[in-house]
Amino acid sequence: MEIGMIGLGKMGFNIALRLKNSCNVTGFDTNVDIQKKAQNSGIKSYSNIDNMLSFFTKRKIVWIMVPTGEVRESLLGELLSKLTKDDVIIDGTNSYYKSSIEYYEKFQNKDISYLDVGVSGGIYGLGRGYCLMVGGDKEIYNELIDIFATLSAKDGFIYTGKAGSGHYVKMIHNAIEYGMMESLAEGMELLKDGHVKNLDIKNICK
Repeated sequence: MEIGMIGLGKMGFNIALRLKNSCNVTGFDTNVDIQKKAQNSGIKSYSNIDNMLSFFTKRKIVWIMVPTGEVRESLLGELLSKLTKDDVIIDGTNSYYKSSIEYYEKFQNKDISYLDVGVSGGIYGLGRGYCLMVGGDKEIYNELIDIFATLSAKDGFIYTGKAGSGHYVKMIHNAIEYGMMESLAEGMELLKDGHVKNLDIKNICK
């Protein structure tokens, strides 16, 4: 299977590395140093999207891992004009789920498939595997299930439902995670600066 990774930052690069032993992976990034790093790791990379797309000999499967907002909007607009019928976009960005639904519809109008994938695992996903939450057409999910199985931790990927659901579930995941982090931080603050002084916080937290 051929797959192109657009955005070879910390997560995109590691995803490409994890995929390259089972897929024919290429990449695109505007940073020259990152391009060289990818090349040295056995991932053919380009500074031009057209050149990256010319790498494909069959159906184009393009995974995007870029910052949400203007960068994503511009990139998806460009891909909308350059991909063709039966190609696939895998959107791994942390984006608002309603925006993902809108892009699903835009790509569907050109017979291009769009999956929104919540990706959890950070920089440790390379070794441990990622947790993936995949929204979009079930048929396309089934066709690409080997990609998700290769990337994920054991039992670490799930089809969440229709378009937008993958990014929606990831949004809730983040809310829970950040809420837990905040409660831990507030607890540590109370142990350090609360009414009872000189507590052995390190020992308490063992």
